[in-house]
Amino acid sequence: MRPIISEIRQAMPRHTELVVIISESSDAVSGLAGQKEVIKCLNRDLSEVRECIAELQNASAEQNVVSEESEVTGQDEMQKEGEASKPRMLASMKRFFEPIESGRKKLGARYQEGQEHEQAQGQVQGQVQEGLDDSDINNQIRLAQDRENTILDWIAKSSEIQRGFEERVDLRRTAEHELDRLYTHLFQGPTEAFPEEDEHEITAYDAMQEYHNIASKAENEGCAANLLEAAITRLEEAYNHTERALNNGTKRSEYSPNDLAVINALDEADIDARKGRVLVLEAQVMSSEVPNLLDIKTGYHNLMLDFLSKPWATRSFMDAVHDSRLGLHNAKGQLAEERKKAVLRHHKFRLEAETLGAAEVITKEKLQKERRKIFYRVAPGDEGIPTHDPPPFPGAGPSNDPSSCASKE
Repeated sequence: MRPIISEIRQAMPRHTELVVIISESSDAVSGLAGQKEVIKCLNRDLSEVRECIAELQNASAEQNVVSEESEVTGQDEMQKEGEASKPRMLASMKRFFEPIESGRKKLGARYQEGQEHEQAQGQVQGQVQEGLDDSDINNQIRLAQDRENTILDWIAKSSEIQRGFEERVDLRRTAEHELDRLYTHLFQGPTEAFPEEDEHEITAYDAMQEYHNIASKAENEGCAANLLEAAITRLEEAYNHTERALNNGTKRSEYSPNDLAVINALDEADIDARKGRVLVLEAQVMSSEVPNLLDIKTGYHNLMLDFLSKPWATRSFMDAVHDSRLGLHNAKGQLAEERKKAVLRHHKFRLEAETLGAAEVITKEKLQKERRKIFYRVAPGDEGIPTHDPPPFPGAGPSNDPSSCASKE
């Protein structure tokens, strides 16, 4: 038996450092997600305020035009129209600022901590209220621009906080990966001194294999559905070319320029049909459930010779083209049905993969917990295994590295 006890004791200092890093950053992932949502809300409010500013500036420009026309024409109606624009402008101001203030109350605690934020928010609220009571449109624009600058300041501060969370998340992930590598190095394969760890390792490896098998099937079925969709597009193009050939060649009594159009259209139909067949073959590689494509006759080379040299062969040639069009139509229908089946299989396997992924997380957490217990139980200077366990520690998600859980002989 290899000296695993001494190796564990030698790795104990670094193991402790990694556990501390991961434990202290347990809130980093959720904190980063929350901070991204805050910035998203702020950006949305910034867009609303800028829209408000643009509308107020347009109202101001309209009022200036009305004022100038009123001075030139001396008509009281235009002056009244200018006065009538003020309530509309104030309503616009209120429409944009009231939802923003409501949102600030819900998310204010996340934007800035302490009394400084509350005081700043109160000042802004007072400015908005004062602006709504003021009929001076320029003052309304100024208040809106002040609001814009305030939100920009909040976005800058929130972005700085987000960068801090991102650094902590990166540090946590690096520590998790290093801890996984350390565990794999020490515990990979049978460990006679720790049979419980062997059992957890076998269970975790089996769960990982099952998850990856189903996830691979889900991905393959999704690829097959995409390939079948591309094949349908190709057959649709071939069908259109065949239709064009029939439109140009149904009324032929002797050679005409339309004959060249017929030949070109059928040649393009043949090319697209061949590409469709290739795509179906690729889909069959991704999924064994995809059947062979229906037989489509698009090779007209021998018939074309008769078509050009024998006027009496026109009818038989066009009958063959009609049959080809019907074959393309039926093949498109077949592929459409097969694509639906592939999509259903993809959704089915994806749901199974989600369930198995959650199960894999649980088994890996149990394995990691057992391995941490071993580290804490093997104390320096003791040949036995003490009974005290390590503190609680959050586990990692589904692994994409099959080597993280080695199989047992």
